[in-house]
Amino acid sequence: MNKILLVSVILLLGLAESNICDDQINYKAANREFDKYIDGLGLPSYLGRLPGRNDDYKKYDVTGDGCDDLVRLLSYGSGMPRVSISIYDPVEHRGYILDSYNFSYKIERCDEEGLVVIKYDPRKEKEIKGTVIIEDDQLTFVEN
Repeated sequence: MNKILLVSVILLLGLAESNICDDQINYKAANREFDKYIDGLGLPSYLGRLPGRNDDYKKYDVTGDGCDDLVRLLSYGSGMPRVSISIYDPVEHRGYILDSYNFSYKIERCDEEGLVVIKYDPRKEKEIKGTVIIEDDQLTFVEN
């Protein structure tokens, strides 16, 4: 069954509200895969959990397959440090990182309204609210 058909079936059955994948995915193992994916790319930023723990992520279905993906902030850079968003899809065992060469990102909230993200230039005071999606196999910021 292809992904589009599977997501359509999930939405038609009304199962999208409760995550049917929680019983099928080992999120601790997926988080270890996520660690390997981002190893050397930057330092994980803390999303409100204790520093030093390797489970500092939020869960939200960014890929649209009906299963929660792991979402982390990633800090890197020298001179002008930046914060990017990284996503790990535990179904496809694939990671995505949002390009943040000129901007940084922070997660405002992750709830029924979606993954709400703030894009900002660390040198300026302007903030832009939006979300992130997978488009053309890339993680992309979409302004609201």
